[in-house]
Amino acid sequence: MKKKILISSLAILIAGLFVSAPSYAGERTEVYTADLYFSCSFGHSSSGYWYPVANGGSARIYDSSIESGSPVCSGTVLLGYTLPKEVVEELKEHPDLKVCLERPSQISCIDFGYFSYRFTGPGSLDMAFRIIPVLCAETLNDYVNGLSAAIPLVDYNYGRNIYVVYPLIGKSGLAQGFYSEGYTGWISSPLVHPSQIKDCKGHFKRGVTINVDGENKNASLYTIGRKGTASMEESVLLHFDCPLRLVFYYGGSEDSGPVLGDDPWTSDNAPSEEKPFSLKLHRVR
Repeated sequence: MKKKILISSLAILIAGLFVSAPSYAGERTEVYTADLYFSCSFGHSSSGYWYPVANGGSARIYDSSIESGSPVCSGTVLLGYTLPKEVVEELKEHPDLKVCLERPSQISCIDFGYFSYRFTGPGSLDMAFRIIPVLCAETLNDYVNGLSAAIPLVDYNYGRNIYVVYPLIGKSGLAQGFYSEGYTGWISSPLVHPSQIKDCKGHFKRGVTINVDGENKNASLYTIGRKGTASMEESVLLHFDCPLRLVFYYGGSEDSGPVLGDDPWTSDNAPSEEKPFSLKLHRVR
């Protein structure tokens, strides 16, 4: 298996499965554990970088760093979480309730040493942290000639590429991708494998079926991107899936864990990039 590239990056969509789990560890009293599963996606800007397309945060992955083989990204993802009633009730009795971030799985894209949070409003928690998406050494450029930007591929263990596809007439949709770094020739139809893309204009090869917004479609009716609307480079998403665990507790050490040096909720950290399309995710495995 080729060496994977690690990048720090941003922006998130999330869904959670919450399980109450009281326990005791010394003087620290754990009152609730939330096992979550987040998704984050990056779109490409013609200005030469990848940026988060959902939720708040500040992150840029520059084309130049990807092309050099030393990708660099900084910033935090801002994630809003609605507190379960058990935590809301606990906060009434323990306003000093704390939160820590834990790793529920070895397959994780989170930087667990970079985390900050604040309780906001009735029953809300805002979090800021960095993630470390895992990209393949191969890029889409290894399969498609003529692309003006390096488009990384995401291994299916960590997520996938998502393609914004346009029919001859009508609105755009999202086609789900699939790529395995360990088995580069493995095609999982109707998910888009990079070898099924014909050219840099976004055409597909003949006989290909793709999954668009949850429905199987004849790929010949679509292109990735549309001339005059969005180029192929601006119509590919890097999408990452990752589990995380929040532990709510009180007591214990005065050290509440790692925090950010700046205020991640200021307007200066919000992405200014105009979103070129509405993100709709259809999880397909």
